[in-house]
Amino acid sequence: MLRRAPRGFTLYELLVAAVISAVLVGIVYAVYIRASRAYRAQSLVVAMQQQARFALDHLRRDISLAGFNATPNSTLDPNLCTQPGSPLKAITLKRSVVAGAIPNPTDNPNIQPIEFTLFGDYTGANGELFLTESVSGNVVTLQTGFETRISEAQFAHVFDPTGGNRRYLRVVDADQYEIYLPISGVNYTARQITLTSPPPVRNGTQTCGIQGFGQGIQVSPAMFVRYRVELTNAATSTSSLVREELQTDGVTPINGSKLMIAENVVDLLAYDFVFDTDASKTSPVLVATPLPDSTILDESGQNGQLGTLSTTGQNLRFLTLKLTVRSEQEEPQLTHRARSGPHDRIFTFDVYPTLQGAARTLTLTSKVMLQTLAVRNI
Repeated sequence: MLRRAPRGFTLYELLVAAVISAVLVGIVYAVYIRASRAYRAQSLVVAMQQQARFALDHLRRDISLAGFNATPNSTLDPNLCTQPGSPLKAITLKRSVVAGAIPNPTDNPNIQPIEFTLFGDYTGANGELFLTESVSGNVVTLQTGFETRISEAQFAHVFDPTGGNRRYLRVVDADQYEIYLPISGVNYTARQITLTSPPPVRNGTQTCGIQGFGQGIQVSPAMFVRYRVELTNAATSTSSLVREELQTDGVTPINGSKLMIAENVVDLLAYDFVFDTDASKTSPVLVATPLPDSTILDESGQNGQLGTLSTTGQNLRFLTLKLTVRSEQEEPQLTHRARSGPHDRIFTFDVYPTLQGAARTLTLTSKVMLQTLAVRNI
């Protein structure tokens, strides 16, 4: 009996199998690509959230301490014995110059971050008040005891005397009048701080200042810091939130003090400003201004309620911070959507205008209470 040879696949069957396999592979690949994009997008969002939250935490902490162990406004403070060489304001705001802050401003219009300049005890002394053993001319000698908490290196940083224009020494006399003088020298071993000029001495015509040997007077350091968005890497179109110390004029940056807080920050705004307008300072009357218009600040940093020439900045009680960050890389499938107005949402950011795609953005907000200004209430 003859056996038939095993039958193979026909060409038609092979073609059908190949098509089905190709379809299945295509489906698996499409699912993989979609999942990879979703994972990548989620990773970018997580990284942006970390950057934004870290930056907001720094901002919120320092802004809430504006005026801590310092005058809210030296021009109007009735507790000041003498006026310092430069006005001291706990908080001032101005709009940044776009060319120095935001990359590709033509493709990313209507973005103009706000700069925050703060004055208070930001020296790292953790709010410690020092007591004097004596005050002789422009030399202040501290009582012993702080050495167990502050090392020589910390002491040199807290009362940084470099150039005589980095730190103020706040001196509070027996009647709680305050004197602010720049520090020009320190000696940890001798527990001495040298000032650029001697504080006033109380006499028949001078009703405030140092009395007797100046023993038991409270002193503490004070300084200016500034937060702003700055173009930190032009090659990669990277702008960052930076914190830097300022000289005693409240304007000039101190070399080497710049600290990068967060990368890829593209905007920093504030809104919902709440001021206490009660002139009697006995019964708060809170008035809110929703947006940072010309009544609040301008590009010069001088005008508006939070300018350097303001007589009302010390009345600020609340504000809301709004920080926007972008993803580190652009996504080719995203279409850039430029910001339509200075207070509108930033949907995407164009990092490389000549390439297809755009970077994702994430915006976080946080309300801040300026508790020190509320307590001083001048």
